[in-house]
Amino acid sequence: SLTMVILSKALALHPAVLNPKVILVTDRIDLDDQIWRTFEACGKRPVQAQSGRHLIELVGSPKAEVITTVIDKFETVAGERTTNDSRDIFVLVDESHRSQYGAIHAMMRRVFPNGCYIGFTGTPIMREGKKRTESIFGEFIDKYTIRQAEADGAVVPIFYEGRTAKGAVAGGSDLDEL
Repeated sequence: SLTMVILSKALALHPAVLNPKVILVTDRIDLDDQIWRTFEACGKRPVQAQSGRHLIELVGSPKAEVITTVIDKFETVAGERTTNDSRDIFVLVDESHRSQYGAIHAMMRRVFPNGCYIGFTGTPIMREGKKRTESIFGEFIDKYTIRQAEADGAVVPIFYEGRTAKGAVAGGSDLDEL
């Protein structure tokens, strides 16, 4: 969330970006509230889309510079064929490894066809095919690995120890075979 705040402020101050509009997209209401509170605590009060209809108003409003929303609201916006084709739209997607591979993500892309999409995730999907975080958002801008976090003291080391449960099903030879 703090990285999103810093990036949004940098975009607002960049001379090549004339009228930046930042759309912060999450997949859950609690994350939407968290990001809204983080921005507010940092002195940048975003407008939180209360409904799909409200998001339609915000997409077209020049006064709404930073908007937070849950991705599901794009279904209403796309259904009304609302678009904003500005190149100064920046869509920052939190938890970008989730809910970004289906129809609603495609609807979001139709609403902002020229937007710059940046995905934030701690657990990118790395398998081949359509459900791959890089195929949706492009190459990684930065990586912060578990090993780096351990070295920084941000997390404690995680140790895995394999264990085998010693047990059996009494009187169930058919079940044991399965």
